[in-house]
Amino acid sequence: MSDNNTLQKYLARRCLRFLPLALLALIIAASAAFNYWNIHAHALGMARHYAEGIIRLIIDSRSWNAEHGGLYGPVSEKNRPNPYLQVPNRDLTTSEGLRLTMINPAYMTRQIGEITRRQTGLITHLTSSEPLNPLNAPDPWEEQVLERFAAGDQQALLELRREGEEEVFRYMAPLWVEESCLTCHAKENYQVGELRGGISVTFPAAPHFELYLPQKKMMLWGHLLGFLAMGGLLTVLLNHLRRQWLAMETMLAEQENTIARRTRNLERSNKELRDFAYIASHDLQEPLRTIVSFGDRLMLKHADQLDEKARDYLERMQSAAIRMRHLIEDLLNYSRVTSKEQKNERVDLNLVLKEVREDLGRSLKERGGRLEIGELATINNADRSQLHRLFLNLIGNALKFQAEGVQPLVRVGMGASDDHRLAIVIEDNGIGFDEKYLDRIFRPFQRLHGRGQYQGTGMGLAICKKIVENHHGELQARSRPGSGTTFTVILPLSS
Repeated sequence: MSDNNTLQKYLARRCLRFLPLALLALIIAASAAFNYWNIHAHALGMARHYAEGIIRLIIDSRSWNAEHGGLYGPVSEKNRPNPYLQVPNRDLTTSEGLRLTMINPAYMTRQIGEITRRQTGLITHLTSSEPLNPLNAPDPWEEQVLERFAAGDQQALLELRREGEEEVFRYMAPLWVEESCLTCHAKENYQVGELRGGISVTFPAAPHFELYLPQKKMMLWGHLLGFLAMGGLLTVLLNHLRRQWLAMETMLAEQENTIARRTRNLERSNKELRDFAYIASHDLQEPLRTIVSFGDRLMLKHADQLDEKARDYLERMQSAAIRMRHLIEDLLNYSRVTSKEQKNERVDLNLVLKEVREDLGRSLKERGGRLEIGELATINNADRSQLHRLFLNLIGNALKFQAEGVQPLVRVGMGASDDHRLAIVIEDNGIGFDEKYLDRIFRPFQRLHGRGQYQGTGMGLAICKKIVENHHGELQARSRPGSGTTFTVILPLSS
């Protein structure tokens, strides 16, 4: 019920109907942010690959230079002798008089860095914590990275930094001493595999991010169009659901009005039925009592004045009037069971059967019958008077429908029960009946025997069945001609 109320409040309030759109917008925004940062991370990865490629090219060039013992180039304004390179044959003069100077890997790295800086804006820097050349001294960032390398974290580092008014990528890789390095640096006591310093690369970040700008725009447009499409569909569905809900509310209101109208009609019908029962119990029975009363007076005071045929007519008239009175009484009982509101209470069936035994005491004595009652249960929310009528009718029938000369025996006890239902079994040794008539015996006014054999109106079992149905139970019967009948009353422990 709470779920239905929540849905009704949601559909009724316009502001709440935008909640799914807000949730959808949140999901789309989260997806866009995730994809944006994924593209950003991909751009960082490509920048790392770019920097690694440049560093790899520089290191390979240095290795080639070192393996060839250095290179010689003409001395010029841009290629002066390296004062920090103290090796034999650093400077040579050709037979033609051309002066040459050695270009070692470090000197070559600086010269390549100057060329790339002029042409592409990319800055390469060879650095060390203990540089021979002051130009190789590290800046603050490079010094921090060198400290990390020295502490054991030898993974190359890429960072996106803001320097001045632009963002740049800075990448630095460690530089290790190789065998070929000892040609120039043997006197510095370098050891192969020793960390000597590092090579850093600095380049603008904007060109790399601009490469991914179309992809970012396409992703954002895709999410926006997805939100508009899904939001439109969701809005259509919600509006359709609201129209359906309003139609259902209208239909339910109409049904409730119909139910209320029919309930009023039913209450009026029940009242009319109760009024009829009152009329039947008073107005209809009064003439019958008058007929029976005057018939009795005629028989007592004027019987000698009537011939045999007249007395026979009078006896038939009285008998018919008595049957009519019994029929009206049974109709009244059936009407009361059908229309009277139940007075539910906790009922001890042992006490009910004790009262039934007392009510049937005269009949038991006249017929020489025996009624055996076992230990019974207690039922919650049951109508005591109706249960009394139920067992009075069933046991009364068991005593009535007996073969000539047979002592009636009726047993009442508990049958197979569980935690929710209980069964009360009423067994007799009466005449029984053919089970092909099971669909008839519980109908009003149905009799399996003529009035000459057994008296009755055919309403007893109909009343019993109605009482059991009022308590949401079942009334079952098993029988065979000449072998008695077993009625099983199945009732819920809490009706």
